[in-house]
Amino acid sequence: MQVWACDSIDEETFFSLHWNVEDRINRHEQYNAYIINELIPHILWESQHNNNGHEQKILISGCSMGAYYSGNFFFRHPHFFDTLLAQSGVYSVQHFFGDHRHGASYYNSPLDYLPGLYDEHLLNQYRNSRIILCCGQGAWEDEMRYETDRLHQILQQKHIPARVEFWGHDVDHDWHWWRKQLRYYMSSLM
Repeated sequence: MQVWACDSIDEETFFSLHWNVEDRINRHEQYNAYIINELIPHILWESQHNNNGHEQKILISGCSMGAYYSGNFFFRHPHFFDTLLAQSGVYSVQHFFGDHRHGASYYNSPLDYLPGLYDEHLLNQYRNSRIILCCGQGAWEDEMRYETDRLHQILQQKHIPARVEFWGHDVDHDWHWWRKQLRYYMSSLM
């Protein structure tokens, strides 16, 4: 197993207080291009090299903002991935860009673009992947719980199987719980 961790540029995109929405989403698209055109091809090359030439796909995972990124990359570029494990994420840009849903901001908001997706080729890639979404029900999890449930409903409508679990009311939006969840789900995926 190889683990790759990639930093984000949230201070210039989602959390920027100095740039307007268009500049922020354009900067995010530059980040997206780096991930898709440089980082992922390198990971896949390295993985194939280390696995006797066998082509691999990627298990993408993250918690909190990492869950957003993982989900968005997975749904936008499913040909690279075979598994999504997203913990305590939001799946829309509502929290960062308000009601702005033009151009690139729309295509970075899975809760907005997935309902209108009818491309069977893409839908079948999702259907043939493993999708795990989980979220706690404790402190600071309300938005994540709501959006995880919305994403689950969309996946059900599209007949995309997913394992969606809401952990207890004591499970907060916190690293302590994400570590436990990661160990739990990874043991079932291996």
